[in-house]
Amino acid sequence: MSKQMNPIINKAKDYWDALKEAFGIKPTDVNGQATARTGYYWWILLRKAKSLFKIECPDNWDKDYILDNLLLKGKFCITDTSVGVVPLECQPYGINIFERSTNVNIGNPILGTLNRQIGTDCEIVYLNDDKIFAGITFILSIYSEQLAQCDAAIDVNLMNSKTAMVFGATNKAEADSLKLMYTKISQGEPAVFMRNSDLTGADTLFFANKAKENYIADLIHIEKRRIMEEFLTEFGVNNANTDKRERLNADEVNSNNEELLVNTAYWVENLDKCCEKVNKMFPEVNFHITMPYRGKTLRSNIRPEKESDNVQVS
Repeated sequence: MSKQMNPIINKAKDYWDALKEAFGIKPTDVNGQATARTGYYWWILLRKAKSLFKIECPDNWDKDYILDNLLLKGKFCITDTSVGVVPLECQPYGINIFERSTNVNIGNPILGTLNRQIGTDCEIVYLNDDKIFAGITFILSIYSEQLAQCDAAIDVNLMNSKTAMVFGATNKAEADSLKLMYTKISQGEPAVFMRNSDLTGADTLFFANKAKENYIADLIHIEKRRIMEEFLTEFGVNNANTDKRERLNADEVNSNNEELLVNTAYWVENLDKCCEKVNKMFPEVNFHITMPYRGKTLRSNIRPEKESDNVQVS
């Protein structure tokens, strides 16, 4: 039977591997994949990241398109085309004395192939000026995998909590007797009567799993919250040290303000510089990308010591 099933199992595995490669499901191996949850959390975190950026632009521009290119591909360009000034996905090329790109190639299914020179007839907008214009995909991958691992640990812990008692018997007759006895007890019978001969000389093994002592799913849920908060901290959002189990005062809330500002200072500087160049080249678009939640607190478990503390509470 096992020999007959092996080809079917192998085909199913090959099919699943092909799907993972085609749709970019990562990580592709079992370690860290945690079924589809890594991909699930990847999209959840991307949605959170998108909500932390505010875009001001012409009404006919697609803001999701802009954010997808900025966050996932790290850059996009703004240039004049046959349909007007629009943001477009692009591929930088060329090099100047500072080893930075001088041109972009645009391959659009509607507009066709376009080539533009940065600073002359287009401007490029990016988060990281690191030659490759990295986005946040590596951040999404790291934190989504951690969250998926937490879910896998919770599933295992919940399953283990169901295994409360294990009996060992020397033969089938003894096993059947133990099974009948446990069935009667679990059905609520106040007393269970068995024949002496059924258990005479029985060498029964008994293991009781301490389900409550081994239950850690609640702690893993707390760890998931910490991972989410650490992710938001990457984007400059204050989480007010929520690992504490009591209300917080203003000093505790503001203790990491400098770290929050540092985390996003480089991004904000680049975005401000890029938007300024765009508006100078195309003043009619009035284009801005900001991070309005940067340095603000999104938690409500805060006890201001004085009104003058001016703590942000959502």
